[in-house]
Amino acid sequence: MFRLFVTDIDGTIFGPRQPISRETKKAVALLRSHGFGVTAATGRNQWEAQRLVTDLGIELPVILANGAQIFDFAAGRLLYGKSFCIQTLTEFLGGIDAKGQVQIRWLDGEQWQECSLEDFAQAGGSGEVQRVLLVDVEHTLRLADSPACPYWLFQEGDLVELTPKDVNKGEGLLVLCSLLGIATEQVVALGNDLNDVELIQLAGVGLAVAGGHPALLQAADGIVAALEDHPVQTIAEWMMGSTPWERIVMKK
Repeated sequence: MFRLFVTDIDGTIFGPRQPISRETKKAVALLRSHGFGVTAATGRNQWEAQRLVTDLGIELPVILANGAQIFDFAAGRLLYGKSFCIQTLTEFLGGIDAKGQVQIRWLDGEQWQECSLEDFAQAGGSGEVQRVLLVDVEHTLRLADSPACPYWLFQEGDLVELTPKDVNKGEGLLVLCSLLGIATEQVVALGNDLNDVELIQLAGVGLAVAGGHPALLQAADGIVAALEDHPVQTIAEWMMGSTPWERIVMKK
C-alpha cells in the first residue's frame, strides 16, 4: 500500500542536542532495503540540508524551503522551483539596503542568468524565475527576516538565497509525488511543527512526534515517539508489517 516515507528534519529526527541517531539511520536503510522510498521535507534550503541528507543516505529528491523547491541531491540539480512573482521580487529588491555592488543571479528554468539589481529592476523582469541568489561580495547587504518579508533568507558566504514564503510542504509533496509517479495516498509522512500540517494532511498516513505543535497533533492520524526515542525506528517496523499500529501510536 505504501511506497514512500517522508520525514521532517528539525525537531523530528534532529535537534540542537540530538544528532540524527544510529537507530534512525538504520531504520531508513531498512526501509530502503525493503523497497520503500525515503526522503525529507524541510524548511532548510540546499546548503543547510546537504549534510543531513547525506547523513541519512537519502537518494530521492528532497522537499526544501517548506515546499518551494524539489532538489535532487544525487544529481545536484533543481527539479522544481516555485515561480517568483516578478513584481513582488522587483519591489523587494528595490527596497534592499546595500552600500556596495550586489548582483542578482536567477534560474530561469533552463539556465542561470546574472545582472546588477539596477539592471534587473530596469528590465522590469521577464520570463520564469525559479531560484534567486543575491551575490554580495563586499558583504554590505543588511537583510533581516520579518513577517512582512515575502521570502525566507538563507546565507552562505557571499550568497543569499531567497525562497517564497507563500507555499507549504503539502504543495511540495504534490509536486514530488507527481515527479515520482505515485499517489499521495501511498505516502507516510512525519513531522513536529506547524509547517508540517499540510504535509501530514495530504499524506495517506500523517504522523506527529510526541511534544509537537498542538495543531499538528490534532491534525495527525497518530502520535508517535518523540525525537529522543527514535520515532522512525518504530514507524519502519510498522510499515514493514512487523509491529502493529497500536504499538507505535499514542492516544491523542
